[in-house]
Amino acid sequence: MDVDDPKRRIVQLCLGAVVLAAVVWFFASGTFHAIRPERVRDEILRLGAWGPLIFVLAFTTIQPLGPSSHIFVLAASLVWSPVEAFALSMAGIMGSQVASFVFYRYVARDWARTHLPAGILAYESRLMERPFRTVFLMRIFTFTWHPTSILIGISRIRWTPMLAATLLGLAPTVAFDVWFLAGVRVWLAS
Repeated sequence: MDVDDPKRRIVQLCLGAVVLAAVVWFFASGTFHAIRPERVRDEILRLGAWGPLIFVLAFTTIQPLGPSSHIFVLAASLVWSPVEAFALSMAGIMGSQVASFVFYRYVARDWARTHLPAGILAYESRLMERPFRTVFLMRIFTFTWHPTSILIGISRIRWTPMLAATLLGLAPTVAFDVWFLAGVRVWLAS
């Protein structure tokens, strides 16, 4: 589809309206008030095998709306063993980054390009020259900072280097969060 294609504009507006409606519902319905750590842990464990799937889906859909990924990673550490928490957090974080990538690439590219600071847009040429290395370093140093996700989404970078570099760049921070909290829990229990 051409960038100025009316059909593309309609799809963009519809997808944007769905996202906006979901965010408005989340806050207007008071659902955000029901989120308490103990309650969430108990509910997740009560769900059995569905708990991890729901966690990953929640991480994937809620994190791109603004909350820090660290919140989800630390929450996983409070519910599951370190290995399970790491695996589920990586699945959720990759899902959230793919969701952001798709949204900014196919729905909000024009809007995002006009709202990103010039200093961040300056990295776009580096993304095209050395895509894997640039994304890897951006993820190591900025983790899931939203302007980084936006820049990666609006760039012309291909899927494979984006996915591989994102996975490898985010893994060390997720591992640190998971095992650090596990260590703190052991230390507090002793």
